[in-house]
Amino acid sequence: MTGDAPLSIAIIPATATHIGTYRAQAHGHAEGVTVQMTCYTADHHGVPTPSSEIEEIVWLSYADRDRASPVDQVIFDHLHRTGRLH
Repeated sequence: MTGDAPLSIAIIPATATHIGTYRAQAHGHAEGVTVQMTCYTADHHGVPTPSSEIEEIVWLSYADRDRASPVDQVIFDHLHRTGRLH
């Protein structure tokens, strides 16, 4: 088990599974500046609680896609197509 993260949870490493690596326009940056996100799913211990630089936790559904950054929209689309986000 790893130490506490900014969400005050501990990831169980043996359960981590790579979901995908995504690239898109970086929100708020000049055209052509991209961001890449590598995403995993994993079981964890604890209840997600904001700490460190995280101010709040908000659970989003696919209906909230327009509230997300461009790279998050790509991730939302993938999760929706694979039945992981409704």
